[in-house]
Formats: sequence, C-alpha cells, structure tokens
Amino acid sequence: MPLSVHSRIAALLPCYTSQGDSCQVLSSDGLCHVIPCRVPAVLRRLARSRALDLTELRRQTGGLTCRRLLQPLPLAPGLVLVPFKVRQPRVPGDPAIGYVNLHAISEINAKVSAPYRSIVQLVSGRQIPCFWNTATIHRLLAMARLTAPETATPLRENAAGYASADPLAPLARRLAEVFYDILLFKQQSDVVSSSARKN
Repeated sequence: MPLSVHSRIAALLPCYTSQGDSCQVLSSDGLCHVIPCRVPAVLRRLARSRALDLTELRRQTGGLTCRRLLQPLPLAPGLVLVPFKVRQPRVPGDPAIGYVNLHAISEINAKVSAPYRSIVQLVSGRQIPCFWNTATIHRLLAMARLTAPETATPLRENAAGYASADPLAPLARRLAEVFYDILLFKQQSDVVSSSARKN
C-alpha cells in the first residue's frame, strides 16, 4: 500500500521480522503490509510527503492537548494518528508505541487477560491489543479529536460509490471538546478533594 494514500492508513504498528525491527502498516480494508524500518521512520516519511515538520506539529498539538509526550498527529485529511502502547520491546530503545488512525477506530473494549488491558477494534474488523486501559484510551481519543482540523473529516463512500464528507463531524468535534473539558474538571476536582483529605 503506498503511503501517499493517507486516508487508507488504519494503523502503524511496530513488529519484529527476520529483517529486524519493522513497521506493520494496516490499511482501512484490513490488509497488512510490512515495511523494513521502524515506526518513527515511517512517521517522518509520512510527514515529508505532506511537507510537514514533525517537531513543530508535535509542539502545536502539545499546546492544544497540554501533553508533552505522545501527542496525536493530524498528518493529513482523514489521517489523525493516535499513539498506543502495543508491545513490550525485546531490546531497550525499540519502539513500544504504535499509531492508530482516529478515523479507523470503531470501538474500544476492555481486556481482562494480561498483559493487555484493552482492545482497539478497527472498522475493518481487525483488533489491536493495547497495554493501556480504556479510560486512558478514551482520553487520548478525545485529545485527538481536538487536534483534528475540519479538513480531516474522513470521506465515506455512499451507495453510488462517491466519496462524501461526514456531515456530523463538526458536532462530533464539539462533543469531544466538551468531553475533554469535563475530564479536566474532574481531574482538578480529584486533586482538590485529595488535598482536602490530607489536611
């Protein structure tokens, strides 16, 4: 799958192959392609194809989400990559973080069997096990929606086979903003109540 077809990318996942540490590229139709380089190299390649500076993009999304690390990456229309911890590295320094396209996620489910704590379900039917719990993932998804520009609305094919923008995207974006505000308020309330109990 060519990396230039941004809206077709469902996930970038680190994996080990006979060629060493590599990257699995999952497409929106459920296919899997292995690229013999690490996930960060694939991210840089995607950014270059869009004439984007990854460092500046991370700085801007960090400002929107108040996160210094592991920010969502809105790289192209239909491609907003959300970070997930998807493996335990065999060698220190190997990437443990994969990225899933916000628009390719259908649902998040809890997983009780160790070591994974949740399952990311893709629209294609594929499942990605994750080491983070569902609350953490939902918080990351809300942040990713904050960073997604209106132009990042995924195109969906209608019955006639023509692509059209999702008309509910602006409403979904506003709901994500409200959800994120509620999470921030709850975190602040928890801190206040915790300090009150100590006193």
